[in-house]
Amino acid sequence: MTELLMARSATTLPDIGKIVESLTGSSFSGSALEFIDGLSSFIGVFSGIYSFLAVLILCYFGYCAFRTILAIQGFIGGAGVGAVLGLVIAIKNGEFESIGDFAIMGALIVGVIGCVLANLLYKLGVFMFFSSSTFIVMLLLVGLGSGGDWSSAMTAGAIVGFIVGIVAVAVDKYFIIAGTATVGAFTGGAMIMYSNAAFGVIVTVLLLVSGILVQVKLTQKLADGIKVGKKNKNPSVQYQAPAVKAPIVCPSCGTLNPDPGMFCMNCSSKLPRPVASAPATSAQSTARPERIPAAPMGAVCTCVNCGHTNPAGLVFCAKCGYRLEKAPTTSALATASKAPTSSQKPSLLERLSENNDSAATKNLRRCPNCGAMVTAFSKTCEKCYEPFDDEDENTPAPVFQAAPDFGTQAYPGFGAAPMNNAPVYNAPDYSTAPVSSPVAALRCQACGNPGEPGERFCSACGRPFN
Repeated sequence: MTELLMARSATTLPDIGKIVESLTGSSFSGSALEFIDGLSSFIGVFSGIYSFLAVLILCYFGYCAFRTILAIQGFIGGAGVGAVLGLVIAIKNGEFESIGDFAIMGALIVGVIGCVLANLLYKLGVFMFFSSSTFIVMLLLVGLGSGGDWSSAMTAGAIVGFIVGIVAVAVDKYFIIAGTATVGAFTGGAMIMYSNAAFGVIVTVLLLVSGILVQVKLTQKLADGIKVGKKNKNPSVQYQAPAVKAPIVCPSCGTLNPDPGMFCMNCSSKLPRPVASAPATSAQSTARPERIPAAPMGAVCTCVNCGHTNPAGLVFCAKCGYRLEKAPTTSALATASKAPTSSQKPSLLERLSENNDSAATKNLRRCPNCGAMVTAFSKTCEKCYEPFDDEDENTPAPVFQAAPDFGTQAYPGFGAAPMNNAPVYNAPDYSTAPVSSPVAALRCQACGNPGEPGERFCSACGRPFN
């Protein structure tokens, strides 16, 4: 309401002297007349500046700054009423010399009261803002459209203003956006319509449309910012570091995969899936781990992959690198082989363990590379395709017997031929074979665990020695 009044006063200055004379019923002159004339000039300048700023704020920041707008309107409206009351009181009491002091005191007192009430009574302020603004808009439109029938215009403005005020209190947000943009647009258009009516209508439409669009976008951004702020302040939402995968030893080749996936990075065999373990509690994490009892003397563990006999306590086979956690011991195999049940037959591994010493008599030999049992006279391993050395100790040595003495017996179809000097071939003596120099001690480059000659994988971590 005050914006429209200020816009009107910026174009046509009201005669404050006539207003005061009509209220007091007496004329005045001298210093009182000079003060009233100066006040009228000040109102004209202030109205122009206030109306221009009010148009921009109402059109584009109406909803966000609505409480501030209500407070400013409450102060300006109260200050205007207080200044007029101060002038009336000063003239009634004949205080013409101090008429300015009365006007300023009245404006400040009533203006502060109006500002406080506009903030405290928010719903009432919303109702008064929209009802008064609608009343003035209807008064101007109906009055000018009906050819000066101001009584009908006032009645229509009062009815429509009351309805709009009630709806504004009930709907609030989007009605405030549309209402403030409408009031700002009509205020800016009214300032121009007095000089150019067509241009004033165009300005009103442009301000109305752009004001509504800008306010809707601005309120959406503010709402999104408030949601993000509340989400970040939630104490239950904490940063969680990504889980680190434990390294996995390949059961086929013994390679330690530090960042395991689905397949081994060395032999491309499928890796076993790690078993998820529950997080340790504070008591478990601080407790001292129990001592693992030592294995009994003489206990051994046979690798289920290659059949190599390993000392008890090793995690991986020293021959092929296979994991030995679930490998049965030789004592368990012997017990099972001695007393087999009717429903369970001895396995191939058990039969090979029992007859390991007599493998040569069964025409079998053990591959020195992978430990697999193959045919004794094979040239290459049937499992790892490693060529065999002819001097391998597991290969039965060929025995050459002496040729028989045929004497003077003649060959059939030939003449008599002496056979006394027939050569005799004896088996070579392998006991005098040169002994190879001792192999240098092996040591794992990953964990430093020493290894025995002939071992290809570390018995502690499963990594290959080479």
